[in-house]
Amino acid sequence: MMPGVPGAGKSTLSASLCLLEDWRLLSDELAILDPASGLMQPHARPICLKNASIDIASGFPQTRLGRVYHDTRKGTISHAACPPASIAASGDPARVEWVVFPRFEFGSTPSCEEISRVEAFSLISEQSFNRERMGEVGFDALCQMLNNVRCYQIVYGSTADGLQLIRDITHL
Repeated sequence: MMPGVPGAGKSTLSASLCLLEDWRLLSDELAILDPASGLMQPHARPICLKNASIDIASGFPQTRLGRVYHDTRKGTISHAACPPASIAASGDPARVEWVVFPRFEFGSTPSCEEISRVEAFSLISEQSFNRERMGEVGFDALCQMLNNVRCYQIVYGSTADGLQLIRDITHL
């Protein structure tokens, strides 16, 4: 799971992982945690790419991009089609193993820091749009999900660096 603020590079890394590394895409822009099972519910849909990310993803062998829209409030945007394998598995929930908060900073030296589950809870809560609506049930579900994962913050200056940091985390 990769939560993060807008512009952190979540969608670019997600597209890279599923189009280059054959990872399964559960969703872009949305995470649905089932409180009863503690599993993430897939919501396969196109990956929203912005600005330079469009050029990066267009170079991947299996990328299918939609129309490019210029001069939107987010700059230039396009959508990459969700990989067929992710769509085929859209009925299969998944257990979260890692929570990674990415932050893209052009040209920066790659870094990875493991963070506490308490810190991860706080960061996820800041970005959750329905925490008041879910109340105690959502609180308990997020706590339960975080009990079984390792959490990281990564900073990277290129997509290649971001992918390598993810590889490092998932093979620890």
